[in-house]
Amino acid sequence: MLLIGLAFYSCVLFSLIAMHTRYETRMLAYVLDLYVLLFLFFLMLPRVAHSLYLQGLVVGNCPRVHSGSYLGICDIITSSARSLQMSSDIPCYIVSDSITTQVKICSVGNRHFILIPAHEIEQAQKTRGGKKALAFRIARLLVSIKLQHTSLRNWIILAPSYLIPLLGSAYSRGCHLTCDRIAAILEPEEVEKGLVGLYWAPPLANQVCVSEWIASYHSYNQWATRCWEIVSPTPSLSKRLSILCSQRVHG
Repeated sequence: MLLIGLAFYSCVLFSLIAMHTRYETRMLAYVLDLYVLLFLFFLMLPRVAHSLYLQGLVVGNCPRVHSGSYLGICDIITSSARSLQMSSDIPCYIVSDSITTQVKICSVGNRHFILIPAHEIEQAQKTRGGKKALAFRIARLLVSIKLQHTSLRNWIILAPSYLIPLLGSAYSRGCHLTCDRIAAILEPEEVEKGLVGLYWAPPLANQVCVSEWIASYHSYNQWATRCWEIVSPTPSLSKRLSILCSQRVHG
């Protein structure tokens, strides 16, 4: 993102130079503009190519979730999408753990696919509250799609912010916290278990004592942890759990 921001500002700068200089300098500025645009194209090409490859892999080899199957996932998507006033026609696929180990979004342009690892379905069937935890993770993805956090347009618009130290990271952390809060409103049951499951496999996530984790976070929140949180594009899991628990307490 820093490279995209630099390229964006360079393109604008060269264009301004071309508007207020003589012919030779103007031609040089246009050539530099062309090089910057080509740089952006080849910089984004691997990301787009990977998304297209992943889409082809998933559509060709993984079963799509239909109504009435796989723990009623379609009903979960429909319910959350209706609350967010968005289309519920979002393809959802059950994928192998070799493709992804977490519930995630695959985006190609304005098309989005929800990918759910097979072990998530198995654990949701076996564990108490597993279905509700999975529903929270799915709702969180739908919120991200609704707010266009994963769209290419959003990345391009925000690219200049990554030139300002810590601003891009702060926006990214804000996106994560916003998705957490709204998803907790849509699916208020088993929120903590659902959030922990984003980082840890369900068998381990079910054994985590959230209250002790939060107490430990507040007891040992030293300057190193705070410095890491300022630089990191994602807030710490302890902080996210603490915020959601506080949200539940205060209504």
